[in-house]
Amino acid sequence: MQLTDYIKTASARPFRYGRHDCCTVAAGWVLLATGRDVLEGHRYTTLREGVALLAAHGMRSHADVFARVLPRAARLLLRAGDIAVIEGQERDALGIVLPGGERVFCFRRGGVATIPITACKHGYEVRG
Repeated sequence: MQLTDYIKTASARPFRYGRHDCCTVAAGWVLLATGRDVLEGHRYTTLREGVALLAAHGMRSHADVFARVLPRAARLLLRAGDIAVIEGQERDALGIVLPGGERVFCFRRGGVATIPITACKHGYEVRG
């Protein structure tokens, strides 16, 4: 499945913590693109459960789960298909860099959005 097809499919599904949220959508792309399951050992079904799981593993953010297995990259070096870390008010969010590299697809409770890559803090390289 190509990136644009994956994003189209992800956009059509409703938000649900642990099943279809910014972390699981990003992890699903990484699994498709690389065969690596970044959420192995880190599955959750609620926001509270996810936060507790991170704390139990000494992590502060769900982005730390990706940092365990993917190389970190500066935001302006991210390419299509890479995972971007988006600064949020309460906690960071994850998104997928869109083709062209200038915008990021993000999935959140209110639906989907695209934001400029310059709004991201950094990201992780996804190479198959």
